[in-house]
Amino acid sequence: MNAFFQNKIKLKLENRRNELEVRISHLDADKRRVSGAIPQDFSEQAIAITNDEVIDGLDELERNELKKINSALVRIEHGTFGTCAACGDEIESERLNAIPYASICINCASIDLD
Repeated sequence: MNAFFQNKIKLKLENRRNELEVRISHLDADKRRVSGAIPQDFSEQAIAITNDEVIDGLDELERNELKKINSALVRIEHGTFGTCAACGDEIESERLNAIPYASICINCASIDLD
């Protein structure tokens, strides 16, 4: 993998990491109810609880993506980025463009190792 492509992916990962960190901090504020307490009205409480469940789901997804991004950045620093963790082949640049934190090649992903 050439250095230009790797730097491009690293920048993409760092930008996405920054976006996720901001979004996660907003979700944390929502979970702490910075905007106010739970409403007194029962139907509004039901809506607030449903919203909390959605926020928890988004938070989990974004934290998982952040972990994958941080792992990819570590692989870049260690010189192992772009090498499939399962078979050792090179991960296709098309796959890395689509999923910059991918740790396995498309062949291994198709047999559900990811």
